[in-house]
Amino acid sequence: MRAPIRVSLAVLCGIHAVPGSGAAQSLWLDTAGDRLVAVEWLNPNFDGNDQSTFLTSVTFLSIRYRLDSALALEADIPVAHSGFSGADASETAIGNLYLGVVVGPTDQGVSGQLGVRLPSTPSDNESAQGVGVFTDIDRWEAFAVDVVPLTFFANYAWRGPTGALVRLRGGPSVWIPTGGGDTELLVDYAAQAGYEGERFRVLAGFSGSLIVTEDGDVSERTFNELGAAANLRLGQVRPGIHLRFPLDEDLNDFLDFVVGIHLGVALR
Repeated sequence: MRAPIRVSLAVLCGIHAVPGSGAAQSLWLDTAGDRLVAVEWLNPNFDGNDQSTFLTSVTFLSIRYRLDSALALEADIPVAHSGFSGADASETAIGNLYLGVVVGPTDQGVSGQLGVRLPSTPSDNESAQGVGVFTDIDRWEAFAVDVVPLTFFANYAWRGPTGALVRLRGGPSVWIPTGGGDTELLVDYAAQAGYEGERFRVLAGFSGSLIVTEDGDVSERTFNELGAAANLRLGQVRPGIHLRFPLDEDLNDFLDFVVGIHLGVALR
């Protein structure tokens, strides 16, 4: 694979003996509301031979602030931590900071998202960066090194009178290298269905990415996962949990599943 994606996919070489999406807030988080602050903690379950510690994880702190009925601002700060039994030291690395806008409503109908990640991921924390890349493939550009990722997503949400919920998302990501290398084009996609009541919401679906500018069969250029989530609404507080399983053989070789817990707080 070509740089910079090859570099991003190779960062796990510090953890494994192998050579080498997205918007601010998670697909699985309850983001309804005009102003929301959220924190997500994602814990990957790597292959048992890796002996990762419980604190090996990725954390996203995000915010959405609606300016009017047609426009909202988004931002997030990603942080990855890696620790493995027998390793000399653990590592913590900040990821690429996200800034974006949402055009249109987020609860119903069609909306658009435009965003950019600033190239703030260090290149000398490969273990932590590798945990960040593979823990959340929906937002793996959050930990890509030496690139400026631009994302352009279209979202569709439908809510039925009995509580049925359908959500779709898709669009391109352009990775612009800050040094040498080629500009890369990816297409991200997701589909979810579930039920949303007054006090809780459940979702199931899949998401993934296709590397358009890479050679090979489509199956060799895609990374997909299945997921499910449950969210509660306790007034302004919205706790939740989600579980994701990678579908690709390359990911399954070292990643079994990811458990995430998240907490959103709707601001007045």
